[in-house]
Amino acid sequence: MIIAFISIESFLAFIFLVCAALSLPALFSFFKGANKSTRFPESEHKARFAIIVPARDESKVIEGNIRSVLASSYPQDKREIYIIVESETDKTVEIARKYADVHIFVRKDLTGVGKGHALDECLTDIFAGARKDDFDAFLILDADNLVKKDFLSKMNDAYQAGYDLACGKRDNKDWNVSAVSAASGLTFTAVNTLMNKPKTYLGKTILISGTGFFVRAEKLKALGGWRFFSLTEDYEITTYADCQGWKTAYVEEAVYFDEQPIGLWQSIVQRSRWVKGFFSVRGRYAAMKREARKNKRKERKLTFKSGMPIIVLCIDLIAYMVCLFSFLLVSVIVRNGTLWWFVWRLLGLLGGAYAFIAALTVYLLFAERKHLDITWGMRVKAVLFHPIFLFTYIASAVRAIFMPNQWEKINHVINKELDA
Repeated sequence: MIIAFISIESFLAFIFLVCAALSLPALFSFFKGANKSTRFPESEHKARFAIIVPARDESKVIEGNIRSVLASSYPQDKREIYIIVESETDKTVEIARKYADVHIFVRKDLTGVGKGHALDECLTDIFAGARKDDFDAFLILDADNLVKKDFLSKMNDAYQAGYDLACGKRDNKDWNVSAVSAASGLTFTAVNTLMNKPKTYLGKTILISGTGFFVRAEKLKALGGWRFFSLTEDYEITTYADCQGWKTAYVEEAVYFDEQPIGLWQSIVQRSRWVKGFFSVRGRYAAMKREARKNKRKERKLTFKSGMPIIVLCIDLIAYMVCLFSFLLVSVIVRNGTLWWFVWRLLGLLGGAYAFIAALTVYLLFAERKHLDITWGMRVKAVLFHPIFLFTYIASAVRAIFMPNQWEKINHVINKELDA
């Protein structure tokens, strides 16, 4: 039995080494890009932004959001805020009405549940009205988001540079509240530093995660509104933009803050929606992606050379883990004395994965050391807990299999404002 496993293990190890070698050029390019910040020329021209904020039952956090936008250094006549609610009795409405520059949009059709339907109803109303041509871009924020004073100015620089879709730098409101909130925040730091930063440098499509992004008005007008209704509308618009060849960018200097889950179960619930939405979008856009690849044969070839080895490498690791678990289970059933041999193999695999993720976390904390408002004690906790946090994606994936395809609201409770 052990000989059979070693034969399979040797084959998988060979594939791993080959794919790792073929992945080196792509990894080198990405890590090179991770150290290259893309700066956008400061523009005197100012786009008109409509800032859209879905805010159902967000009375605990909406005031901080509004005040941060109103306090921005961007010209007042070049930005307007739209707060989306589902009922006039929502306490969010009472708070928003204290500010003269804020529009309140009350949804009329509640048959569609989720952020995507709320955004579509608001945008459709704007496009159908007299002010349909008033805005150059629509900027999406969550109710718990806070933006720095120069956030809109930095996003405007990207707009004036010709980008169709751009996202800001997602920071954390609650780095030091719990190890869960710190680990969750580091996940998005990884997306920013290891993915969107090099993708922008290399001219590839970035990944939109959450909010804090703008879309050119003409792109949404051509669609007739917001047409992304999945559980992960951010990943859906990323996929659509990639298929359509939109020009995208990560604006590192445009910093905004949001609230991360404090408890582990709350985080697992949130990530279950992400997992289910991710696979839903992958299936829905499979045909469009195939068509896009046909229209870009040269690009497809380059993608194959750089990206395919990494994909195969990940599949190889999953195959090794499945194989190891299968042999371990068989050894338990047949009781042939090989159980601990496989147990130690499994512990070695998990230990290696833990050490790799912990080392990557140390790198992230070092790379972003000047920007993350996180105590040294929480940094240590984050390094130790982040691997465990990522392992709990398994629980989120299992839960996603059985959960209904519907939106689950995550409550926001941290009411704070940025320092002047």
